[in-house]
Amino acid sequence: MAGKHTVKDDARLGRVLADRYRLDSVLGRGAMGVLYRGTHEILGGPIAVKFLHGPWAQLPEYRARFKREARLLAQLRHPGLVSVLDYGEDEGTPYLVMELLVGHTLREEMREGMLAFGRVVAVMVELLTILAVAHREGVVHRDIKPDNVMVLADPDGKVRIKLFDFGLAFANDQPGGQRLTEPNTVHGTPLYMSPEQCRAKPVTAASDVYSSGVVLYELLCGALPFGGDGATDVLAQQVFLEPPPMEERGERAVPEELEAVALAAMVKKPEARPSVESLRSMLIDAADRAGIAR
Repeated sequence: MAGKHTVKDDARLGRVLADRYRLDSVLGRGAMGVLYRGTHEILGGPIAVKFLHGPWAQLPEYRARFKREARLLAQLRHPGLVSVLDYGEDEGTPYLVMELLVGHTLREEMREGMLAFGRVVAVMVELLTILAVAHREGVVHRDIKPDNVMVLADPDGKVRIKLFDFGLAFANDQPGGQRLTEPNTVHGTPLYMSPEQCRAKPVTAASDVYSSGVVLYELLCGALPFGGDGATDVLAQQVFLEPPPMEERGERAVPEELEAVALAAMVKKPEARPSVESLRSMLIDAADRAGIAR
C-alpha cells in the first residue's frame, strides 16, 4: 500500500522485526492502525507492515480480529487481494507483513474528478469479481468503500485493483459459529453500510452487495445517496429511506441502465438483492445496452 508522508519521530522507524523486516517510513495512519513501508532484510524486497495501534492492541477482541485478518487473507489468495507474508508481535503489539502496493486508493482517484462511465464499470466489475471469491469461501468483508480499494499502476492500461482492510470481515467457518464482535453492536462505515448492519443485525454476503451498490451510486453520479449531520442520521436513512434518483443528488446525467444496477443492489431486504456474481453480470449487460465501452 502506498503513501506519501513520513513521520521522523516514530520510535519504530529503523527497527528490524523478527530479524528480517526493517521499518523505513510511515505510509499512513488510521483510527486503529499504522502502516509502514519496509524492507525484507534477507530477500531485499519492499514490504508493507501494518501495526495495530497501542490502545487497541490491549483489547482481546481487537487482537483476535487483527490476527483473523491475516488468516483470512492467507486463506483467500487471489490477485485482487493483498498478500499477507507474515504475522507477529513486537513488544506485545501485533503486526502484519504484506506486499507493498504501488498505486492509489479509489478515493484518491475520485478526488481528482469524476471517473468516466467506462472506468466506473471496469473498476466495479473487478471489485465484484474479487468479492465473489471471498463470498465463495464464506467471507464477508463488511467495509466496502472507496478507501479500501487500491487502484494499481498498470503499464498496459488495464484496470487492476486490490481490495484490502479485512479487519471487520466475518468468516462462516469460525469455531462454533462464534463471531468476534459483540451482538447488537454496529461495525462499519455508516455512509456505505447496509440496513441490516445499521441495525446491528447479522450480516451476509448481501451486505457487501449493498455497500457495493452505494459505491457504484457514488462513482456514477458523484454523490452519496445518503448523508446528514451525524452518523445517527445516516444510519436512519440507510434503514428507512429509498435511495433518491441520481438526478436529484448527482453532478451529471447517468444512463438509466447503470442507475438501475446500483438501485438493485441497494434494496432494503437482503434476500431481494442479487449476488455479487449476478450484480457483475447485470452491470456488464447494462454497460453494453448503454453503449459504454470498458
